[in-house]
Amino acid sequence: MSLIHANQPLPRIFLANVGVNASHINLGLQSPRFPDGRFEFIPIPELKEFQQASGFVRYNQLQCWNETNESLARYIPINRADLAVHADPDFTALTYGDECGRTPRAAALKQAQPGDILVFLARLADYHNGLFTGQAGFYLVGFLEIARILKDIRAQLEPANFARYMHNAHFRRAQHDPRWYDGFYIFEGSARSRRFQIAYPFGKAEAEQYLRDKSGQPFRWQEGRTELQTIGSYTRTCRCVLDAGRSAEEKSRALAFIGNILLG
Repeated sequence: MSLIHANQPLPRIFLANVGVNASHINLGLQSPRFPDGRFEFIPIPELKEFQQASGFVRYNQLQCWNETNESLARYIPINRADLAVHADPDFTALTYGDECGRTPRAAALKQAQPGDILVFLARLADYHNGLFTGQAGFYLVGFLEIARILKDIRAQLEPANFARYMHNAHFRRAQHDPRWYDGFYIFEGSARSRRFQIAYPFGKAEAEQYLRDKSGQPFRWQEGRTELQTIGSYTRTCRCVLDAGRSAEEKSRALAFIGNILLG
């Protein structure tokens, strides 16, 4: 598999922070990471207005990736197992949706083009002998090599197209309430896209090696803020984190990121 193509510019790399995070711990929702590095990705709960609606997938209906005879309810408190979920990204269909035209958090994804790479960062919590240990970190969990982008979706697609994307969380919302045809985007990945089997640790060392802030400066690690808090604050907004066309130094970091992580 190659993500670098002869006679073509290096793909730009966009980063999206996805899945349950520290704000969901009070609900008992965490993505487990096992001692061997495998993991289960726990998506965020859907908005309150969709919790009683039909047509939404729930935690106890989502299959585990590693234990296909189990549902994600294995890692969810019993009283949360029936929550409707916003299952995005979809690592089976290789799609990701976001409110690029409506929310500042995702606005930078409007710049993405086919051939660019969308990498997913998630907070994973160590899980051992049936229990969360209290230790957590950020990890890269997969990526889409963007093959197609559906932009500014404001109405149901033609049937031939809709069948491909109907299970995406944003289409589920809009099917329930057409007001949610609000200009969202859907990114479809190529066959080279994948969910990682082993989560790639992405802590302070990796952030310093590969990433810069929106001004091109290294992250600031302030006293009194944890590593998780710092990385979380810098990655809360989706953005292009590596563009080889900006400088030779950034090209070097982009090549290392692709070679060491995406193809490693």
